[in-house]
Amino acid sequence: ASSNITVILDNVAPVITLLGGNISVPQGGKFVEPGFKAIDNVDGDITSKVKVVGGPVNTASPVGSVFTLTYNVSDSVGNPAIQKTRVVTVIAPPDTIPPVITLKGPNPVHVEQGTTFTDPGAMVTDNVDKGLVATVTGKVNPAVAGQYILTYTAKDKAGNPAVPVKRIVNVSDTTPPVIMLKGKPFIRLVQGAVFTDPGVTAKDSVDGNLTAKVTTSGGPVDPAAAVGTVFTLKYDVSDAAGNAAKQKTRTIVIVAAPRADWRYPRGNRQATGEDGFAYGLATGTFAEIFKVTAGNGSVARVGDVTGDGINDLIVASSNVLKVFGGNGIQIGRNVTLPAGSDPSSMILEDINGDSVNEILIGSRASATMRINIYKGDGTLLHTLTRTGGADSSMMPGTYLGKGRLAVVYNTGLAKQPRGYAVWDIPASTELWFYQMGPQTFTPSYADTNRDGVMEFVSGVFTPHNGATGNGIKGTGTPTNDRTLATVLLDENGVELLSQLLGANTVGGAKGAGYQKLVDLEGDGIYEIVAVVSHYAPAYPGDAQIRVLNLDGTVRHQVSVGTSSSPYIVLADIDGDGIKEIINTNRSTRALQVYDNMLKKKVVTNVVIPGTSASAVSAGDIDGDGVKELLVKSDTFIRVYNAVNLTEKWNVDITVPVTDVWSADLNGDQKAEMIVTTNDGSIHVFSTALPQAPAAPSRMTALAMDSSRVLLRWRDNSAVENNFVVEQSNGKGAYKQVAKVPANRVRVTVRVRPNQSYAFRVRAVNGAGSSLASKAAVVRVLGKPKRLRARQVGRGIMLKWGDGSVGERGFYIERLSGAGRFVRIGRVGANRQAYTDKRIRPRTRYIYRVRAFGKRSSSSYSNTSVVRTR
Repeated sequence: ASSNITVILDNVAPVITLLGGNISVPQGGKFVEPGFKAIDNVDGDITSKVKVVGGPVNTASPVGSVFTLTYNVSDSVGNPAIQKTRVVTVIAPPDTIPPVITLKGPNPVHVEQGTTFTDPGAMVTDNVDKGLVATVTGKVNPAVAGQYILTYTAKDKAGNPAVPVKRIVNVSDTTPPVIMLKGKPFIRLVQGAVFTDPGVTAKDSVDGNLTAKVTTSGGPVDPAAAVGTVFTLKYDVSDAAGNAAKQKTRTIVIVAAPRADWRYPRGNRQATGEDGFAYGLATGTFAEIFKVTAGNGSVARVGDVTGDGINDLIVASSNVLKVFGGNGIQIGRNVTLPAGSDPSSMILEDINGDSVNEILIGSRASATMRINIYKGDGTLLHTLTRTGGADSSMMPGTYLGKGRLAVVYNTGLAKQPRGYAVWDIPASTELWFYQMGPQTFTPSYADTNRDGVMEFVSGVFTPHNGATGNGIKGTGTPTNDRTLATVLLDENGVELLSQLLGANTVGGAKGAGYQKLVDLEGDGIYEIVAVVSHYAPAYPGDAQIRVLNLDGTVRHQVSVGTSSSPYIVLADIDGDGIKEIINTNRSTRALQVYDNMLKKKVVTNVVIPGTSASAVSAGDIDGDGVKELLVKSDTFIRVYNAVNLTEKWNVDITVPVTDVWSADLNGDQKAEMIVTTNDGSIHVFSTALPQAPAAPSRMTALAMDSSRVLLRWRDNSAVENNFVVEQSNGKGAYKQVAKVPANRVRVTVRVRPNQSYAFRVRAVNGAGSSLASKAAVVRVLGKPKRLRARQVGRGIMLKWGDGSVGERGFYIERLSGAGRFVRIGRVGANRQAYTDKRIRPRTRYIYRVRAFGKRSSSSYSNTSVVRTR
């Protein structure tokens, strides 16, 4: 019998299946195998036989560590499964720490009501994430008083919320209102006159205008009270929050009526450097609106000399006087000044009582001493003359009323006259002469005792070269070498004071060159502010500022450094009715502010940049209620806040500055700054927008030859930056062909022959362009061609080709010998020949021809040479 045996061949490998894929495990966490299965077609489930290699997984390993697990198995007959792998990566642990919010700035915050609030913000820090920003909820209204809460929240990228932080914002009004006096803080009321309180204004940062709520105490003022009676008006106000303003006061003193013709002399700036005009609030920054160029040594003054009630700019140089309006345009004609005139002595005074200033100009370095008095239109009204030495000077001081003029005499080696005098203008007579020696200074004038009689103070010193002069008391008694003195006179020449300030100082003492009569406290009592100084570092010595009583006793004094040369401005910088003393140490350029008792008001000195600097004048030029100091510093103008000496603005003029002051030049109650420079220019700066320039006029065009036209015009503007020249050939619109600098009134442009051109010009500045001038038309002629000359009998025949169109004729010119070409004849249009019959034998002649027309000439033809037989 037979039997069958079945043999099963197993050659199929088992299959491994991983549960899950690659795995990331947090550092420090627990790795749990997701699992796997192994199935064989014969053996069935052989999962238990799977071998895992590559473990164990160490989760304490550094972040980023990688473990590769391999899975292998074989069935019972040895068939291996395809290997499987699982990658396990150690990752950072989860972020469970919330961020932290830290407030910037204080908490709580105080905000002044009516101002703006800027949130100081908060800083968010997190252990993982960077650049997180807090979210703020809540609002603050600075216009409404109250407590406001701002809440700051934040989350990190893992969603962990920070602990919210709150900021308390308290809005309240703690700023008191400000009272500003209208008019002067000290009033001299003539007995019996009607008193009207100029009043005050009051403003608050929250409540606005509080003028109506101001209370006045200390009145009423009784004009019938005895002479010398003093009334003090006190002004107070509080805002709705209860903040009280700083009290303002006004002092009224009853005085006797002055003489009928009395008036005070020129304004504060002339005497003290202070511009007391109340300007309106500036609407922009200062920019140059025009410039006047008058020549080296020119001097400018501001005042109404034309009678329109608006200030004019009066400019004098050594030989000419000009008047300009506030727009920079000259008014009237140039006035020629006589030789020896001194522009620096120019003053403006109303000598005939019509409220219009006259112009007074003295002389220097001339034996014929002279003061000329002009009207604003240049009419000469009076001339005061006196005989002096070869180097004598005569300068107007101030008008005293009743036709009387204070005059200053000075001289050098000629020695006489030196001193002060008063002249009767209508009679051209010197009323009295107070003789001094050897050096006089510009006096300061004031009615110190309110009796209607002007006193004036000045100084005298003997220079260290040994010259002795003629005494300080008018007696002819010589002074000691280097003696410094103050002299106070009344208007009749009576000596009220002769006080030594610095006897026998060492070397080059400038002495009391600066002396001013001034009421520092506003109490009606005048003082003398004097400087005892030295001119240069080469002369050592203690420079001082002194405040003297009118009897010569020293009230206050302060040392301002050795070898310094103080320059003084007196101004009420903070509006309290008391003048401060602003000093510039011209050796160190230190800017110092003292009170009326010569105590430092600003503790820290401010050093002005540059090599040569000084504060020149003070005024509230931007109308914000705080005076500014106008400072010249090399080529710069610098403007400082006079209260804290911070620099507010500067500009480089590029030329050394000689003076700067403020005035209203156009009647808009806004300040202009007038700046003079050592090249003779006067620059005017304003916050007002510049005016467009006036259109040029009288445009002319002259064809100089076949390729050039000379253009000329009249400049009717002082505010242009430049001129633009435009050209048209009649076939199209005008186009610009030249740009000409300001104040230039001519230019040459290139053209083509045998064409007609129209030219016009416009003035241009930052405000735009003027209208165009009337056009000037010219035809450019072509030059004659192929000139030939030959002798025919007793003449020379010239022939040429006509190269022009529209000519009126041709000029024939001849040169013989070493001379120059001379015109010998002309022929009409279109003619092309000419015979020269005025010839000599054996002479060499050179000829040329050119066409001519109305305001045009062509270029010359070629030359042709003939030698006669």
